Amino acid sequence: MTENRNYISLKLKDVAIAYLLLRILIGVNYFNHGFTRIFNIPGFVEDTVNGT
Repeated sequence: MTENRNYISLKLKDVAIAYLLLRILIGVNYFNHGFTRIFNIPGFVEDTVNGT
């Protein structure tokens, strides 16, 4: 009896590229959230104090 198994093999280069893309996406997300608050500092402070 022969078994037919399919293994998923990940290459180190593919893992590194996926990690790089994840870090870029998280960085863009942080940048966007911070950038939108820079131009509205009084509103941001007011929302933070009010808890909304």
